[in-house]
Amino acid sequence: MLAEDFRIQRSTAVDLLSSGRTGDSRRWSNPGSGAQGEVSLLDEFQERGVQCRRIKYVSLTRGASSQTEVVLKACREPSGNWAIVG
Repeated sequence: MLAEDFRIQRSTAVDLLSSGRTGDSRRWSNPGSGAQGEVSLLDEFQERGVQCRRIKYVSLTRGASSQTEVVLKACREPSGNWAIVG
């Protein structure tokens, strides 16, 4: 994936983390590179008093024979922003 693909994917994830609910998904795509995918909110939980969510990224790049899936944890920082923490 290109840097622009990651930027679009991250923007989609931040939007979903900020306004989505558990079970929601949002698709993203970059017509320039042909990359596309989906970001999904799997669950929400508290960790040491901090709001966290588990998110799944599914990505497919042009010419790839299979998609890539990654599950990560994001937690809300004191500033209100979301940060990927694992």
